[in-house]
Amino acid sequence: MHLQVESILINPIILSELDNMTLDSLKHCKTIVTIENGSIEGGFGQKIATYYKDHDINIIIRGLSKNHINCYNRNEILEDNGITPQLIAKDIIMRMENETI
Repeated sequence: MHLQVESILINPIILSELDNMTLDSLKHCKTIVTIENGSIEGGFGQKIATYYKDHDINIIIRGLSKNHINCYNRNEILEDNGITPQLIAKDIIMRMENETI
């Protein structure tokens, strides 16, 4: 199966407020992926999911779980939380394949 993916990268400058104009321009998207700089809980991705709650858009939120971490291996943390480039891409492709069935 061949999947055609069109992607748009948006790097929000201010996270405390949503850019409604930009978000409205993305309402045609089937999937939106947010990658948190920290914990998922209460983060930007949850704001995005709330904004689109009345639309048929698949929201994928990736970031760190809210576990307390003393000592860690960066690569293990990224992999455990599914936020390596490979795991993010794999998740997106799996969801896209499920949409076409």
